[in-house]
Amino acid sequence: MAGAQPLSWQGHRWWLDPQGALVWPARSAVLVADVHLGKARTFRRLGVPVPESTTRENFERLDRLLACWPARQLVVLGDLFHSADALTPEVLSAWQAWRARHADREVLLVTGNHDQRAGPMPPQLGMTAVADTLVWSGVQLSHDDAPVPGAAGRPVVCGHWHPVACLRGRAHDRLRLPCFVVDPERLVLPSFGAFTGGHPAQAEPGRLRFVLAAGQVMPV
Repeated sequence: MAGAQPLSWQGHRWWLDPQGALVWPARSAVLVADVHLGKARTFRRLGVPVPESTTRENFERLDRLLACWPARQLVVLGDLFHSADALTPEVLSAWQAWRARHADREVLLVTGNHDQRAGPMPPQLGMTAVADTLVWSGVQLSHDDAPVPGAAGRPVVCGHWHPVACLRGRAHDRLRLPCFVVDPERLVLPSFGAFTGGHPAQAEPGRLRFVLAAGQVMPV
């Protein structure tokens, strides 16, 4: 994939995708986090003026992502849907149409806090929902990095944080760019959704940050 960044972490080989996904070739898996389908619709119901095309944009980005990586599995590390209000007939229909286009892929959802508030996932969504965590090849896959019984002490790949790197220029300008955060025992994915906020990820000793910009993944 053009613009992707290779990464060796915890004895495994990964790719950081410029759309915000983490690719694990050895597991034939593409991982994303914090898609928040239906979030804009939820806000509009509350009278907040927000864009109307974000759900379609999210599905188009997922299409492009799976076209680039021949993985058997898509793993969503939580917050696929924003809320119960997001599970409208329009959003569910769009998901089912997307799922039909990728019927050859397995979809796993590690439920996040927003998914849990949305309630049980309808069976017609064609995916497997897992509570709390998966453990693959000694790596914990979770929505957040909270300790999980039976997985203590394992390195964790997660989302939830919506990390961004704040970069300053010489003209006193500032950029907030979504980023991957790679700590010795934790790897945090940027939010995949087109309509999500971000929380600053500060530079720290032993931490690597990779920003998404101009179709590339770049260390900062």
